[in-house]
Amino acid sequence: MKYGDIILSALRKMYLNKGPITIKELSTLKEDKNYKTYLDGIHLVVNECLNTLLDIKPYIQSIEVTDKFNLSDIDDFKKVYDIFDSKGNRVPYHKEGEIILRIDDNEENEIYTMYYESYYYVEERTSYNEELPIARELCNLIPLYLAAELYKDDDNSLATTYMNEFEVGLQRINGYPDEQKQIKDVFGVF
Repeated sequence: MKYGDIILSALRKMYLNKGPITIKELSTLKEDKNYKTYLDGIHLVVNECLNTLLDIKPYIQSIEVTDKFNLSDIDDFKKVYDIFDSKGNRVPYHKEGEIILRIDDNEENEIYTMYYESYYYVEERTSYNEELPIARELCNLIPLYLAAELYKDDDNSLATTYMNEFEVGLQRINGYPDEQKQIKDVFGVF
């Protein structure tokens, strides 16, 4: 989903626009006194929301690493998700301190693929046409959060309604396990 589509969806919740607005118009709306206050700092509120959403459904990326890899070399690193060798086998690892990744039973000159949870954030200069690399069901919740946070001084009851909808959406996403293609255990105790 495009960053601009998320912003437009939030604005539509906050304002009952008589006509449709497009991503192209967002730059000019930033100069409109009715929208300016909201659009100037909207990226900060998007980032608040993203922090919450990515705790539920992490943004996973990968990088090739070797033994004694310095994790601080990755700008958006949050935590290690998993590591595999070149044959696709999961490999054990540990960290020395907080930033040095060590591969247990390291093969000399072996390259490993590390999957890691990463931070994602938008900046003031982020293009409205940029596709957010976040799951669609998470992107659909961002406008609710934006409308709730940005509109709470103007219409607290409407803002509360949007925040309640956001929380329900979070619970729904958090409560749904990953899609399961087959039933493995009908009578098991969990």
